[in-house]
Amino acid sequence: DDNAVRVSRNTIDECFTYIVETIDKAILKLPTRVTSNNDLGRVDQVIAKALKSRVLLFSASPFFNGNSEFYADFINDAGIHYFNQSYDENKWILAAEATREAIDFAIANGSQIYYYNETPPAFETNFSNPGIQSQYNYRYATTDLWTNELIWGNSKPVGGSEWWRMQAGVMIKSPTVSSNEAAWQWIAPSINFVEEYYTKNGLPIDEDLTFDYENRYDLTTIFFNNADYAQPFQKTAKLNLDRSPRFYASIAFDRGYGRTWGELWELQMRSGEDHGRQANTNDYLTSGYALLKLAHQDSEGDAYNKVINYPWPIIKLSELYLNFAEASNEAYGPSQEIYDALNVIRARSGIPNVEDAWSDASKAATPNKHTNKEGLRSIIKRERALELAFEGHRYNDIRRWKEADEKFNTNILGWSVNNVKDDDYYTLETVSERIFVTPRDYLHPISFQERSINPNITQNPYW
Repeated sequence: DDNAVRVSRNTIDECFTYIVETIDKAILKLPTRVTSNNDLGRVDQVIAKALKSRVLLFSASPFFNGNSEFYADFINDAGIHYFNQSYDENKWILAAEATREAIDFAIANGSQIYYYNETPPAFETNFSNPGIQSQYNYRYATTDLWTNELIWGNSKPVGGSEWWRMQAGVMIKSPTVSSNEAAWQWIAPSINFVEEYYTKNGLPIDEDLTFDYENRYDLTTIFFNNADYAQPFQKTAKLNLDRSPRFYASIAFDRGYGRTWGELWELQMRSGEDHGRQANTNDYLTSGYALLKLAHQDSEGDAYNKVINYPWPIIKLSELYLNFAEASNEAYGPSQEIYDALNVIRARSGIPNVEDAWSDASKAATPNKHTNKEGLRSIIKRERALELAFEGHRYNDIRRWKEADEKFNTNILGWSVNNVKDDDYYTLETVSERIFVTPRDYLHPISFQERSINPNITQNPYW
């Protein structure tokens, strides 16, 4: 009987309850921790508890928790709301406690925040600089092979047996090799996101009194105080200087450095230069920035088999600390326990701890912002965006926070990469436009084919 399988939609809360109950049942039968090389990535209790943390965090978030703004009229035939209409603070408590349990269980079974403890490459003559060490800590936390920070990874995330597909899109082409078949330069961070990264003081650039925010796009000469991060006596935008190690580990810019192809490159990214757009090629960085984070530092782009096949990070321990900070702040408000969770992550990346960064009135535009729930919420969201940048979290985070209007309805900005002269190159340009229609685009449409198979599936609103 076809009607027996033509089920109707459940409510959001029923779906979350089913997922959590299923995870709890699975945990009873799963191995504690899978460590065999042949089985890495298989679900175990550590992974299941971490996934439960993420599920409950989403359940507590504004999009799913009392969303009467978007879905007051989204009801089934019995008049029941698909989205609950009343905010429930207890959902944050459940998320906080489940995440605490997941962190403790992961650590008890060998998880820890990653630090780079290998011998640095010979070209790192200034590796004693804590900022350089912190770059290695942060970048290798993603690209090293099956680190203890990686709770759940997938070695085949793009549908094939090779990992070059993603790395090829971000790798900078080498001007010294005849073939660049695994270096495409198709993925370029926007200036919009470049501006999200902290200053060297661990503060947003528009909230650090020592950063020349109003003139951030102006050209400036690079002097020795920035010599470890950019090429002395060359010119670049102020936006690229005096930033945090996490910025330099993730973003490559004109007249900066690129640790790639197992070498240290002095980047020249203007039109016709070694790392800039060549003639009318389509393999170029449309924003003028390259993404270092997702390409292993030793991967080479002249052959696919020279790309390091690290596992894609589905869940890392750092995410759990961020989950805990967010859920705990919403449930209970600021606490030292929350600061400690954030500081574990910041310390690895050479960023001043939350209390020091936000208590210094000579630097922080809003001193003690971290001591109230709203201020700490903003800090946690920024920390999450940067720590997990380019790992596939941001789109869903922006939606669950109901911030798509602000974040997605903006033009994508870049430098004028088709120009040669520095003052022409450093001119803002719209690379592309984005349109997000609220509330329609928060949920994707259910296809006509699916609804033909099962007419009982209610279409999402506004489609």
